[in-house]
Amino acid sequence: MVLIAGTLSMISGSPSLLSPNAIVAIMPTLLVAISPFNNPELPYRITVLSIISAIPMAAIYYFWVKSLSNKIPRRSIILFLVVFTLSIPYFIFSWSLGVTWQGLSHTVFMVTINIVVCMLLISLLVSNIKAPGNSSASLFHGILFCWLVWCALPVLGELP
Repeated sequence: MVLIAGTLSMISGSPSLLSPNAIVAIMPTLLVAISPFNNPELPYRITVLSIISAIPMAAIYYFWVKSLSNKIPRRSIILFLVVFTLSIPYFIFSWSLGVTWQGLSHTVFMVTINIVVCMLLISLLVSNIKAPGNSSASLFHGILFCWLVWCALPVLGELP
């Protein structure tokens, strides 16, 4: 699930609604860009680069939730709160760049989808705190990591 979301984030090669190029997915992609996998003659080059760039986050997700219990761990709550808190100034300061480079509709969509996902994560967190359960903890982690690799802190502005 996280591998698919990370691949989707980078599949188009430039920011789009389906492929917003999340900062978390871009970092491994920059490292892969200097590798032999970035050969322009490689068939399905963008797809290969997208999958390779999503593998580190999928591995982190696997080790993060490997010992998951009914209660959402403190490290997951801290991760969510840090990214949520960073998202607010990120969108405020990136708004004009996003409107200039990606357009108003793209920028509004990215802000809206991030707000919706954050509200969903907050409701899952509150639900799990009130009544701990494996299903709410698993769903929280799946959505959290998919959000991180797909659209949390998307590129708004000119690509490097």
